[in-house]
Amino acid sequence: MREDEVWETWDGYDDSETHERAKVFLADPKRTLTPELREALGERGWKFGATVFTILECSCCEENEAHNGAPDKDEVAARKEGMLEIESGLGDDHDGLISTFNEFEYLGLFDGKEL
Repeated sequence: MREDEVWETWDGYDDSETHERAKVFLADPKRTLTPELREALGERGWKFGATVFTILECSCCEENEAHNGAPDKDEVAARKEGMLEIESGLGDDHDGLISTFNEFEYLGLFDGKEL
C-alpha cells in the first residue's frame, strides 16, 4: 500500500485533484491517510486501521469471496481485532508494525494458530 494502491484513486489526468492527492500521500514519509484519501480508497473497497499498513479490507476481498467462498466471520473479526491491537501497541513504529504483521502472517497466527 505504500506505493501502489493510492493510484486506484487517480482519475488518470495529470494535475487533477486525485493526482495531487496521490502525490501528496507519496511525498509524506509517514504515508498518512488524509480523510479524503481514506474516503476515496474506501469507495474502492479499502478499509484501514489508524495507519496505511493496517489493511483491514482490500479491493480484492469480494472477488476472493466469490472465488474461494466466504471466510469464517469470527476468524475475520478476530484477525482484524488482533491487527488493531498490534497497531495500537506499536504506535508510530511503522517498521515494527510491518515486521510484526509479516511475522504473524508467516507463522500463521492470523489464521487462528497459537504459538
